[in-house]
Amino acid sequence: MIEPKHSIPLTTAITASTPGKNALIEALYSEAQDLFFDRQGKGTNLSRIRMVVKGEGQPKDSQAILARVVDNETGFFIELTGVIDKSAKAVSGPFLCYGKLYLNEWKNPQLSNTQTKIWR
Repeated sequence: MIEPKHSIPLTTAITASTPGKNALIEALYSEAQDLFFDRQGKGTNLSRIRMVVKGEGQPKDSQAILARVVDNETGFFIELTGVIDKSAKAVSGPFLCYGKLYLNEWKNPQLSNTQTKIWR
């Protein structure tokens, strides 16, 4: 389920640029939320990146989080960034980024080399 604060911009972006991709984007959003709050995701064929930054200028006992989920077949991604505290409650954000990658590189464990995918 898409949060109300992200529903209108995300629905507008899907309608304007990627009609027919509602189910995919909702699944990516759900996975990104799970990754942002460090819960177990359930999707397959997705690349997940979660970066945690602890630094100065943040509230005490909080950390900045970047969570990105990319669909390996289409290149669409959802990225959530924000600050969460120790109890996994959002202090600031999450802020939404949605788009499509046109070049993606990742390690292929079966071939033991780097695989590149270009979307057109």
